[in-house]
Amino acid sequence: MVKTINKKDFDKDLETVKSSMKLPVYNGGNNKNIEEQDWFHAMRPRSDIQNLVKNEGDWLVRVTDTRGLYELVITARGPKSKLFNYTVGVCNIKGFYLNILLKTKNVKYFTNIVDLVENYRDKILPGRVILKNPISKPVWLIKKTQIDYDMKNCEIGRGNFAIVYKGTFTNNGNQIIDVAIKVAITDASDKVNIKNAKDDLLKEAKIMSFLVHDNIVHFYGIACDKPPVILVMEFCPGGALSSHLKREENNICNLEKILYAYEICRGCTFLHSKEIIHRDLAARNCLISQDGIIKISDFGLSKMSTELKYESFWSQKIPLAWMAPETLVHNPVYSEKSDVWSFAVVLFEIYSYGNKPWPDMEPKKMATLIRKIKLWDMPSGTPKFVLDIVSRIFKADPTIRPDFKELTNIFKNYVNENKLSSSVKNLTINKIKDVKRKKYFTNIDDRGNLSSLCNINPKLISKENDEDGNVSCTFKH
Repeated sequence: MVKTINKKDFDKDLETVKSSMKLPVYNGGNNKNIEEQDWFHAMRPRSDIQNLVKNEGDWLVRVTDTRGLYELVITARGPKSKLFNYTVGVCNIKGFYLNILLKTKNVKYFTNIVDLVENYRDKILPGRVILKNPISKPVWLIKKTQIDYDMKNCEIGRGNFAIVYKGTFTNNGNQIIDVAIKVAITDASDKVNIKNAKDDLLKEAKIMSFLVHDNIVHFYGIACDKPPVILVMEFCPGGALSSHLKREENNICNLEKILYAYEICRGCTFLHSKEIIHRDLAARNCLISQDGIIKISDFGLSKMSTELKYESFWSQKIPLAWMAPETLVHNPVYSEKSDVWSFAVVLFEIYSYGNKPWPDMEPKKMATLIRKIKLWDMPSGTPKFVLDIVSRIFKADPTIRPDFKELTNIFKNYVNENKLSSSVKNLTINKIKDVKRKKYFTNIDDRGNLSSLCNINPKLISKENDEDGNVSCTFKH
């Protein structure tokens, strides 16, 4: 009898799957483990894969969950740029085989996927496809064996499609690092939600893979070789900025508030330099790292600017109070300047000690007021130059709002001019357990641990310096 690997079986190791089907288990070492193969791209979405196999002869192996079943697929680029997908079947007696060859005299069976793939390399497959050039997976596709967390005792947050735990990650240098682990839900009764959870994490990982910057939560990788999909990122012991603002209130001096604003702007400047729009910028998504640095997080709604034209307003779940007027229409326009609008709302949060504007207002009325630019007043005690910035941002025409590069310079100049008035050790963030900030301005190079932050050899990272000498980095894809 022939059967396809189902969800229950695939949740086990592939070798266990073979064992459960009474297939001989290969004990020849890691070289026969599909997870160790550079050409195995796990559960990466088809939209990503299509852009990887560009030339005739390019190929890779991936996992798909179409039709509610998990299947292994060899994806290859054939003649005339046509894309071919060859699914792998399993016979409970004979082993793995190519489905397209099942009813032909050329069908062959293999005890493991690696042998199957190696057999068909450089041979002509149906469609006159030849598997010539294997496409290597990116460094940020990691293995579940590198991740450890306690589901019962270490939960630190949850959303509609994922749960976040504190755990550990063993990087490629065998260094064990405290991390935040975002796990896609797998126990929902709605299969659509399970698929959405997986897809959302894969999209978030793709965005984060472009980002290595001191004011962005560091991304270690994503494990998607089998369910559940797990995204691994930096653990920030200071928690959300919104919580810190509520906790410390009047203890936070104006210089420290401006420091928060500066670091948020600096992170957003980097995001926009990579053509990424955050779309959910809020104090709750700004975290405090162990170095006391503000880090932008939660890229679940982020998009490359080139992808935004396909967005539909009705599919979004961004809280209304942070949304720009041009995004509150049936054909929304998201841009760098809509992120700038959200930042002005973050300034309100900072100066109101974590409160939200219009906390009890009915959503429809709120949307109407935002579209008419009839907004709240900033809290008393807000410095005049900050009021001027907010006034410049809250404009109906996005093109006349300042950009983050300009805002970064304004706030940086203020910190530079006033930093001698208060010692860094007096910052309220230094009162947080396991958080220690030693100076006002810092960057990745100050800590000398770039390779451990990125989980890879530093040679695989592209480093850039901005005009102020600050360092930012990008994974070489």
